[in-house]
This record gives sequence, structure tokens and C-alpha cells, in this order.
Amino acid sequence: LRLRQLQLICDGRQRHAGARRKELCRYAIGEPQRVHHEFEGQLGDAHLAAALADPAPGVRRRAVELAALRPGTALLPSLADPDPTVVEVAAWACGEHEVVPDETLHRLIELATSAEVALVREACVAALGAIGDERGLTAILAGCADSPPVRRRAVLALAPFESDEVEEAIERALSNPGDRREIAAAGRQHTISHHTYEVRVRQLVELLDERGLLRG
Repeated sequence: LRLRQLQLICDGRQRHAGARRKELCRYAIGEPQRVHHEFEGQLGDAHLAAALADPAPGVRRRAVELAALRPGTALLPSLADPDPTVVEVAAWACGEHEVVPDETLHRLIELATSAEVALVREACVAALGAIGDERGLTAILAGCADSPPVRRRAVLALAPFESDEVEEAIERALSNPGDRREIAAAGRQHTISHHTYEVRVRQLVELLDERGLLRG
């Protein structure tokens, strides 16, 4: 019943009623750029560490994506990156790790409620849901009163938790059709803005340019 309620809120219609709770958490994160496993296998730890500190934001973003496949990689420095797009992907990677050090968890909690960029708050709230640590619940509940894109992720991120506050937050979302429509619209807009071929090609060109591969 919980999964059906959350999907109804966030999609505006009932879908994936049989989805597992973990899958819903991963859906909440959104996975900004899927990483191909064959590329990950060609990058050594030293090269990955260098890429995480590269001067080019596009290179750092790609490195963080690859770090998502290596649970032992420290992501706390990337959560303090000056580029918010790197921080967003670092939050996603933390959710992929599922178990993170306390310092990283506290940084995610801080960013989920205080980051100036909504996309960062959104990614951090979703990561906290994927991690499922009770210490992140307060930040997730706060996200339920944030902007529609953040609320969408926050509602999904409630899936691993059980408490009266969680049930009340879900009931509030269910009882407000207007709010549900805003959240569903935010989900569609996120897909249009971040998951089209045009966006992917632009990201690829940016990365190639930063590496000097487009210069004749």
C-alpha cells in the first residue's frame, strides 16, 4: 500500500504497484548520467582520484559517476565542490553507495535543507532516502514542504521509514490533488530537462572540449 501511495503522488497515476521499495528509492535519485561498467573497469584508483580533483567541472562530474560504482571512494570532498552540478551527482553517488561515513551523512543532511540550488537539495533528499538512515528523516520530512521537484523526491524518499510523522506526510500529499499535480509535473519537467538526447550530447561536447579533444 505504501508503494502504491507514493507512486500515485509522484506520477499522478498508479504505476509499478509491485515495485520493490529499494527500486523506488533509486528512482527517486534519478541517476543523472548512467555510467557504463566497461568504462569503470579501465580506470585505476589513482586516475579516479586525479579526475575527482580535476580543474574541469565536467571531468569531476564524470569521475563522481564512476565513483558511484566503487563504494570505498570518499565522496565528502565532492559534496563540497564549488560547482553545484558536481555536488548533485555526488549526492546521487552517495545514494548508490547506500552506506556512507557519518561525516558524509551529516553533509547530505545539511545540504538537503540549506543548499541554495534546489537541484542539490533534491538530490540530497533522494540520497538520504536511498541510504535509509533514521538520522536523515528530519531532512526528508522538511523536503516535503520544499519546492515541487524537491517534494517529489522527498515523498519517494519516505519509503524506507515507518513513523507517525511519515504517515502524516504521505496523507497530506495524498489529500491535496493540487500538490500531487505539481509534484507530477515537476517529475516530467526533470525528465525533459535532464534526460533527453539533446542534453546528453551537450554534456558530451562539454566534456570533450574540457579535455581538449575538440581543438584542432
